[in-house]
Amino acid sequence: MKIAMSGASGFIGSRLSQFLNHEGHEIVPLGRELFRPENEMPLCRILSTCRAVVNLAGAPIDKRWTRTYKQQLIDSRVEVTRCLTKAMKKASPSPAILVSASAVGYYPDWGEWDEYNDVYGNDFLAHLCREWEGAARECPEGTRLIITRFGIVLSRDGGALPPLLNIQRRLHAGVVIGNGQQPFPWISLPDLCRAYSLLLRDDRLSGVFNFTVPCNITQRELARDLAYTEHIDRLVPIPRLFFRILYGERSHFITNGQWVSPTRLQEAGFIFHHPTPKSFLKGAASPVGEE
Repeated sequence: MKIAMSGASGFIGSRLSQFLNHEGHEIVPLGRELFRPENEMPLCRILSTCRAVVNLAGAPIDKRWTRTYKQQLIDSRVEVTRCLTKAMKKASPSPAILVSASAVGYYPDWGEWDEYNDVYGNDFLAHLCREWEGAARECPEGTRLIITRFGIVLSRDGGALPPLLNIQRRLHAGVVIGNGQQPFPWISLPDLCRAYSLLLRDDRLSGVFNFTVPCNITQRELARDLAYTEHIDRLVPIPRLFFRILYGERSHFITNGQWVSPTRLQEAGFIFHHPTPKSFLKGAASPVGEE
């Protein structure tokens, strides 16, 4: 399958491109310059040659959320997605499939949620996810639209895990954020790649899919498992105030979380190779050829 991909050079996009190439798909990266107004026709021409579009565009979330940067987070997700769906409508033929990323930050940080709960939170991240998904829903009628709500993606060579391990090694202790009882919705990068492959292949699947493991854990449980893998038996709590001072509004993303279940992935027959942090940490770093 020929697949156009925005965000192909990012942390997730580069690994997903490698994985899908390994499976025999052809990936066509969509560079940032294609989303400028003057490049609409070149974008349309590229999309007309592709059966599917994978939309992973977005500025990194792990920076301080100043007013200016919050606007960048919005523009790099909502506006790029809107530009993409507009070009899909003008492409002839239009791609048959759009798989557009979102995040479990869509849900409130209270209660337990799966894809059958159309409930969203009331903070910046929830509003961002809702607008982001709304832009994806502007795709052409008849498109098989899939929205993937990511938990925190864990990989040994990027994302959230290496900084946690680096702090742990410096302190020689597992790091607990606040009381550590906040949920930690996550998925391994290899499982994320395998789930994308399933969604692209199976024409019966559409709608929202949560990309989180089925076994919910707390941040304290994650810290304990990370420490265990490096033979560390001490946990050190870091007050939430530290993160509020360091990161401002973004600290809410770090000190809170959502209880989320991947009900629809499981209904589709997806089997997680890494349902627990311990099972993931025993594996290799790369999603390609890992199993």
